[in-house]
Amino acid sequence: MHANGRLTGVMAAALRGLACIAMTVAALACAGTPQRIVSLAPHATELLFAAGAGDRVVAVSESCDFPEAARRLPKVSGYRGTNVEAVIALKPDLVVAWPSGNRAADLDALRRLGIRVYDSELDTLAGIAAEVRRFSEWAGSEQSRRHALQQADEATAQLASL
Repeated sequence: MHANGRLTGVMAAALRGLACIAMTVAALACAGTPQRIVSLAPHATELLFAAGAGDRVVAVSESCDFPEAARRLPKVSGYRGTNVEAVIALKPDLVVAWPSGNRAADLDALRRLGIRVYDSELDTLAGIAAEVRRFSEWAGSEQSRRHALQQADEATAQLASL
């Protein structure tokens, strides 16, 4: 803090960033369980299926090839970008995006059009387990959710033992 009590620019920016994250999490929680999910990232597609929410995935990116069920879904994104019109036509209530792998302009366009976009950016092993837990909240059944959480806990314990 400066002597006059104002936050420095860096601290203020950090607080704005934390507030933005908190608002995103709160918005997702308030919006309810998504019924139609578009996944724009291979890692997110695999984790959505592993978490028991695969039955809600209605489209994926060209690079999504696992599990087998993902291969049969419409492809709406690739190295050239996301086909925003195709995504809108599917009427998703959630798009799971990969900020490092998807074009920012495409994600901004989806947001401007009122589509909920969840950013999935994994950079640690613990982050993978946390994402499975988050995605399991969107699972079709409580049994699917519990199974996914158990698998995530087991995988985390195995990794911790290495």
